[in-house]
Amino acid sequence: MSRIIGVFSGKGGVGKTTTAVNLGVALTKLGKSVVLVDSNVNTPNVSLHLGMNFTPFTIQDMMENAPYIPQAIYVHESGLRVIPADFSLKERHVDISELKNHMHKLAGESDYVIMDCAPGLGPDTRASIEACSEFIIVTNPETPAIADAYKTYKAIKGVNGKVLGLVVNKVNKDGYELDSGEIEEFFNEKIIGIVPEDKSVRASIQNKRPVVMHKPNSKASKAYSRLAMHIAGVQTKTFSDILLEFLGPGRKK
Repeated sequence: MSRIIGVFSGKGGVGKTTTAVNLGVALTKLGKSVVLVDSNVNTPNVSLHLGMNFTPFTIQDMMENAPYIPQAIYVHESGLRVIPADFSLKERHVDISELKNHMHKLAGESDYVIMDCAPGLGPDTRASIEACSEFIIVTNPETPAIADAYKTYKAIKGVNGKVLGLVVNKVNKDGYELDSGEIEEFFNEKIIGIVPEDKSVRASIQNKRPVVMHKPNSKASKAYSRLAMHIAGVQTKTFSDILLEFLGPGRKK
């Protein structure tokens, strides 16, 4: 049975899709069978991140046409399988209340189903929450992003969701952001990924190629690769060691 892991955030712009895409590719590089699903039907971005500009079948088609449409699965050059969403400008109102049933049909066909979910707390987000069995919360270390992420976190905990931990993106250690200890204390959850501010990420998005492929030795790539190893249970350094390396001596964990 697949692990259905939803990647959530309180708002857009914090690196949720970047996390979902790079986690999916990094897990694939570990030899895992992964399907990445773009369940953000109103403001999808997965196709843009992966350079998948022509996808005639999408998750919208899947939701509109039962039974499950295998044509909606595309194979990226990395080996990652993808179910994209339609990012055209045409109006297309799709009821995704049955998303859970479709995701469970994918279970058994792969080791992981990674869902890039809509930000906020709208109906699409709530349908995605119901469809997932495990959850990752993505945020930035600034107070507004933390506050918005916490609302989503509380909605997930309200249905007894299994939160794997927090991923904190765009960390630059400039002294104007919450440190890891403060963030963990606020959520009462562990940070499982710290991704530094890295221009390689912006370059990779511009080039429509995940950063773990575009520049595999960059700091961000290594952070996403460690996240994948943590999710997959691959033995590596303890997260405390990694955190200490990232923060440097004398910094608070």
